[in-house]
Amino acid sequence: MNYKRLMSIFVLAMLVQLIAIVPTTHAEETLPKMTFIYMTQDHLPNSDVLFLEATLAAFAKKIDLVEANQVNINKLKKSDVIVFMGEEKGKVPRKGGTQFNPLKDESLQLVIM
Repeated sequence: MNYKRLMSIFVLAMLVQLIAIVPTTHAEETLPKMTFIYMTQDHLPNSDVLFLEATLAAFAKKIDLVEANQVNINKLKKSDVIVFMGEEKGKVPRKGGTQFNPLKDESLQLVIM
């Protein structure tokens, strides 16, 4: 008799637990598209660049890693955030005379390190 009572309580508890599981919904996160421009002496990403890219990956939908000499103005215009990191002072080359000033674009976030 105790076995039947114990089993019925167990089954009832399992049913209550199954009913109590409510599906949850979450708001979709809108992560920005990011372009990470780096300038190094040998024109290759070093450990600092790769470390920062890995860190920023948690906050971006997609990261384009671009060397400063390979900057594509059209890709920059499609980015929500531009991050620039340089080992030493220098100028980002402009290709084809196309002028793009990210400082004047109010919808764009610019980070310089």
